[in-house]
Amino acid sequence: GLVRVDSLRVGGAIVKALTACTLDLGQLQRIRPGVRGLLGLNFIRNYRLTIDFERQIAQFADPTAKGL
Repeated sequence: GLVRVDSLRVGGAIVKALTACTLDLGQLQRIRPGVRGLLGLNFIRNYRLTIDFERQIAQFADPTAKGL
């Protein structure tokens, strides 16, 4: 189902007033036990996302910040 979320924060990245989809992560957790949720484009589109797979780090940067 869909739910309205006042805000969602991942590290220092925050998005206010968005719609989230609720789903059972059981099958995904069988493949990847540490999974606790999924981020959708309605959150990610607000940032410049860099993923460092070797270090297992995702960085969310303000796309309007100088130097980006």
